[in-house]
This record gives sequence, C-alpha cells and structure tokens, in this order.
Amino acid sequence: MSALLALLGGYAFHAISTTGAVVENTFDRPLMAINYARSAGQTFTQMELDLVNGADRESLSETFETFQSDLSVAKNRSISERAAPFFEDVEKLTARWARMAMADQNALTEAESQQQAALASEIEDNLDIIVELQTNESFRNRETALEGVGKVESYALWATGLALALSVLL
Repeated sequence: MSALLALLGGYAFHAISTTGAVVENTFDRPLMAINYARSAGQTFTQMELDLVNGADRESLSETFETFQSDLSVAKNRSISERAAPFFEDVEKLTARWARMAMADQNALTEAESQQQAALASEIEDNLDIIVELQTNESFRNRETALEGVGKVESYALWATGLALALSVLL
C-alpha cells in the first residue's frame, strides 16, 4: 500500500512538473515572442512613416534600435524552430532597408524606391509569419499540456481506486 502511494505521489509530482514546463513554453515564451514581434512590426511601420515625413537620421536610428531590440527579444523567446529562418531574413532585409533609409531619399532612383518598398513589404510579411508560427507552436504545447493533465487525472483516479480497494481488503 505504501509503495502504491509512493509511486502515485512520485508520478503526480513528475507529471505536474512536466506540465508546468509545458505551460511555461505555451504562455511565457511564445506569447512574449508574439508580443515583441508585433511590437517590432509596429516600430517598423513607424520607421516607414518617419521616413515619409522626412525624419532626421538620428530619429530614424533611434527607432531602428528599438526595432532591433524588439526583434531580438522575439527571437530569444521564440519556441518555433521553423521561425528561425524568418528571423534571419528580417534581420538581413531590415539592414538593407535601413541603409537605403539612411541615404538621401531625394537621391534615390525610382528603382531604388521600389526596391525599398518591396523590402518593407517582405519584412512585414516575415514578421506576420513569425507571429503565426509562434501561435501554432503555442497551440501544440497547449494540447500537450492538456493531454498530460488528462493522463495524470486518469492515473490518479485509478491508483486512488486501487488504493481504496486494497485498504478495504486489508
């Protein structure tokens, strides 16, 4: 009887610990990644607006640093391995976009302006994909956590019933 109770308690502890890690991976990391990826998207949009409104290089540089900071947090909190290439693409594309943005906008040719707009669109698309991948991975982790909780409940009920039956027999 004692062995059964010890096994039940040990398994419950293990299952709850595992479920806690899954919950952390479901809520803490991906939700922060989603939040910061969206913030990076908003900051990038602000950079585009500042550029159109003729903001100075210092202001654009500060906004770009905020963008990079948000993107870095999103990347560090990411739980989706499939998102890694999109983060790399965003970093490369924004570096190219920023070089063009820091240049004299009046000196850009029509082709360069179109290229800058295409880069901006691609950056925004990649940020949307990153958010989607984090959301999908979060949902998968949620399902894993619920499955684990269901198993613990089932095993606990069976073990409690067996322990009760053994107690009655004793």
